[in-house]
Order: sequence, then structure tokens, then C-alpha cells
Amino acid sequence: MGEEAETFVAAMRDWNFGEGGIFARAEERRGDLLYHLSTQAVHHFGLCEKLNVKRENFHNWVWAVQSTMKPQEEVPYHNATHVSDVLHGAWWFLEEADLAEHMTPQASFALLIAAIAHDCGHPGLNNAWWGKIDSGLARTYHGRSLLENYHIRESLALLRRPGCNVFEGVDAKQTATMRDFFIDAILSTDLALHGVVVQDFERIVAAGGVFSKDKAADQKVLVMMALKAADIANPSKRWSVYKPWIDRLFVEFYAQGAREKSRGLSPAPFMDATDSSTCPPKAQQGFIGFFMKPLFERWSGFLPKVAVHLSSVDKCVVELKKWQAADFAAIR
Repeated sequence: MGEEAETFVAAMRDWNFGEGGIFARAEERRGDLLYHLSTQAVHHFGLCEKLNVKRENFHNWVWAVQSTMKPQEEVPYHNATHVSDVLHGAWWFLEEADLAEHMTPQASFALLIAAIAHDCGHPGLNNAWWGKIDSGLARTYHGRSLLENYHIRESLALLRRPGCNVFEGVDAKQTATMRDFFIDAILSTDLALHGVVVQDFERIVAAGGVFSKDKAADQKVLVMMALKAADIANPSKRWSVYKPWIDRLFVEFYAQGAREKSRGLSPAPFMDATDSSTCPPKAQQGFIGFFMKPLFERWSGFLPKVAVHLSSVDKCVVELKKWQAADFAAIR
């Protein structure tokens, strides 16, 4: 491994992804962070060799997924940088929090490729929008997990491109298992399914907390929980890393709200820039309290090395309260 690769992997081992966080790494890689991180993450565990995945096909598929992601100027939050951030979190759980010790190579590979694909081609508009306008997505998927199903469809369609089928040459039974894990993991990122996934995880924990490598159902729950945790992990980072994500998220939210108003529709929750009752710091405190922190508390009970990052969540909540108080003082 060369010096540059060693420096990059050293940054990967840091939950905050090194000095400056994910944004510094994206700047350094100049547009190919997702590809570079994907290859490092998968090859670190030797998964292509273990599963008979052709490296060239895997590389081609990642390039294809990366090419579907819209630029930050068009989609401020759900872009390749966010996907890279989620992939980094999934890899960190596997390597630094010892999740890989509980998972088969098939489950580990499914987790990483699901992280790579989980927002494939994201348009920057949420499920509520596509439901409101009676879109083709809403009709095709009957109003359920519209974008998540879209990301699955688009990323799996890329496998049909010449030289992009990551499952070419892989045992048929293993392929079926990994596709199943991949699909359900991406579906699990829909917050509408949050409670179901957490309940499945807690059921196994309550029965002794042993996730058997011989039980596909157990392995699938770990894949889903790991991807969910990585997807909503921003508040567990340093404030200097977390705050820019909030700014990007609400630029995207407010753009959707403006679009909804232009069509005579009521903006989706948190997407009306004129509604001070749902300002970013207040909205984020609600998100942390209801979704993010409870999930991380449960996850850290299973992976103790995650627990140290709960203190960052508390520190970020303090910063959010300061921000909210400053905003309130400004409008009095």
C-alpha cells in the first residue's frame, strides 16, 4: 500500500473521517471520492476474492452508480458526498467497531454495496413530493417507499450493463442471498420503516443477542441496522462536521417547499422556509430525540465501540439549542 493509500485508510479509521471530515476528503478526491472509498472499503476485507466477484465488474458498477448522482449545486444533500459518508460509516462499523466479526462475507459485501447504492440517482425531492403529484413512482410502488424502491431499481439495472454485473460468476445461492440483503437494507432506510427494523433487532438482542452466521434472517437484520445507523449518523460527528450537513439538508428541503408552493401544495414538514416553528435546529433536535439517538443507544449496546460517539450527539444537541436560542432572540 502506497503512502497516499495509507493516509486515506488512516482517515477512514477515524469516525469523523480525518481532519476536515468527509468534505475535506471529497475536495481531495476531486469528484471520485465514492469510487475511491468503495474500492478501499471492499478490498480491505478481500471480499471480491472471498466471494468470486470480478474486481473489474465491481469497479465498473461503482463508476456507474457514481455517475447517477447529481452535483451538489442541484442536490445539496442527497449526492455522492452523502453516499460516501454513509459508506464510510458502514465500513467503520465493520472494521473499527468489530461488526465484521458477527457477519458473513456475503452480509458484509451486501452492506457495503447497499451503502453505495442506497441513494442511486436521488432527485433531491422526497417521498412526500412524489406522492403528492401522483407520480409514476407513486403508482408503480403503491405509495410505499417510493425513492427507496427507485434506488434499488436503478442500481440493479446498472448490473445489466456490459462488465458491470458484480454477481457474474458468483454462486447462485450466494447471489440470491446478497440481493435479498441488498434490497431489504435499502428499503430499511425509509424512516417509515424505522420502527419495524429496530423491533426486529431488539427481538434478537432480547433472545440473547447472538446473531448467527448460519441464519440468513439474523444476518439481514444486522445489514439493515448497520445501514440505517450509518445513514442517520451525522449528529454523532463533531459539530464542525455535522453543521454543514444540516445547512445542505435544509437548502434541499426549502427548495422542495418552494416547489410545492409554486404548485399550490402545502409544503411537507420542515420544508417551509417561512415557518419558524420548524427551524433547522428545532427540527434536528426532534430527529435526534425520536430517531437517531435511541437507535444509536441500541446499536452501541451491541457494538460497544460505538458508545463513545454518543457524547458527540449530546454535544451537538447543546450546539443546536444555542442555535435555536440565537434564532429566537433574532426574531423577538
